[in-house]
Amino acid sequence: MLVTSAETSDDRAEVQAFFETVFSGIAPDAVPSVHYDSLYEPVILMIRDHAGSGRIVAAVLSCRTTEIAGIVGFSAKGSHLHGTALT
Repeated sequence: MLVTSAETSDDRAEVQAFFETVFSGIAPDAVPSVHYDSLYEPVILMIRDHAGSGRIVAAVLSCRTTEIAGIVGFSAKGSHLHGTALT
């Protein structure tokens, strides 16, 4: 077995496809795009069948919830408002 981190868009797409075979009804964007790493701060690990096909046999995803990512994104975008009538 080989454990690696899903850092690229291709890796993330592969993990998403794996999750879709395991979990029925999973959201098509359950695995965050690398574009949103600063918001979700995901940790995505893949376990591959290293000796055989190299296919993913297990994966794990941990990240901020959508609500927290939204707050982080709003805070980052709103930081330029400091010192204006809106703060």
